[in-house]
Amino acid sequence: DPNQPSFWLAIILTLPLLLAITFARFLLNREITHAWLRYLLAQLPFFGTTLILLFLYLTWNPDLLPAITILTIIVLLFVLLTEEAILLFYVIMQRPTEIIQADTTESLR
Repeated sequence: DPNQPSFWLAIILTLPLLLAITFARFLLNREITHAWLRYLLAQLPFFGTTLILLFLYLTWNPDLLPAITILTIIVLLFVLLTEEAILLFYVIMQRPTEIIQADTTESLR
């Protein structure tokens, strides 16, 4: 099926972003309020998951290795840079006071 590789590649490229956003949210809940620190720490699950998933995908489908061209690498880099921009925008736009206030009001009940 020609659509199957593109489906799995879409999952491989979006799952790390979702994990990094979830981790950034977790860090904010742990009262790490510096945006630059949350962004740097969110890079760990982002790049780790991306590398592991790409390694597993190319290991299970070794016939795709000869199909990789410079255009494939450029598209992959463009997608990763776009995801980095989305992650940076998400971390910067997080509101630490709202989350901390919501946690304190829940603990007061």
